[in-house]
Amino acid sequence: MANGENRGNSPSGEPVIGDAVVVTSGRPAEGPISIYVASPEGETGKSTIALGIVHRLAAMVPRVGVFRPI
Repeated sequence: MANGENRGNSPSGEPVIGDAVVVTSGRPAEGPISIYVASPEGETGKSTIALGIVHRLAAMVPRVGVFRPI
């Protein structure tokens, strides 16, 4: 795969890209979609992953919003 991405399917059939399992409902979105990036521990790279998600989404949709609680 390009850029060394690991693509395939998880044991339950969801598509896998790298270490992420992509879960979809199989139908088009009819409103805002929420994506949560969470970890039970700190210093795990959540901000880096979130920035990558925002970057990719901004290229695909007209508006992307970010909320980071303090």
